[in-house]
Amino acid sequence: RHTARTHPMMQSVVLAEDAEIIQRLLDLHGAGPAVLDVTYGHGRFWAQQALQQQTRRITGIDIRPPGVLGRPGQLGGPCIRASFTALPFREASFDAAVCDPPFLIISGSTGRMGERYTSPASYRQLLTIMEASAVETHRVTRRKGITIIKAMDTTEGRRRRWFHSDILRIWEEHGWRQDDLIVKIGVTNMRNPNWKYQARSKSAHTYFLVFKKASPKANKGTTE
Repeated sequence: RHTARTHPMMQSVVLAEDAEIIQRLLDLHGAGPAVLDVTYGHGRFWAQQALQQQTRRITGIDIRPPGVLGRPGQLGGPCIRASFTALPFREASFDAAVCDPPFLIISGSTGRMGERYTSPASYRQLLTIMEASAVETHRVTRRKGITIIKAMDTTEGRRRRWFHSDILRIWEEHGWRQDDLIVKIGVTNMRNPNWKYQARSKSAHTYFLVFKKASPKANKGTTE
């Protein structure tokens, strides 16, 4: 059992930088040293780790070409070109994984968002991507491993989509058990191209969902 002295209490509603939240969640849930970042980007989750010189070994992947990936020295480990729906690793390779999936629904795959995220053209496509990620991440994490997912809710046309809720459902259908949830308070409005009118509050809060690896279950598929 983790003690309060070793793992200080973390509030369930926070106002902090993403890197701080990720580090505190990894500590709080006793994650081992081998961590996979399946949506590395520019390495924002690890900026604090670089400063504190922590001992975790971070492996990063990103779908963009290697020449535009983040600085390798910031990771303390390799960063390779790959998709989080088809991870190029053996089973049980990591103690923990972190994920910052796309959530804006933008038709086509052109422009900056398309280059960075492959730009899901529909919410159904986004859920299909997350389903594949749940299966692959379960495969490459070790027994009692954890995954931390950063999620924001979104819209499709004029319809509100509760992305964080659907992630909870999908991941529990594919061998994960929800273990924690942190809400990061949004202090500014998220620039969503679909939000051209104000029909409801559309809060821009961010959810950090923590899952622990459980027994794999039969695929049930995703529904809209």
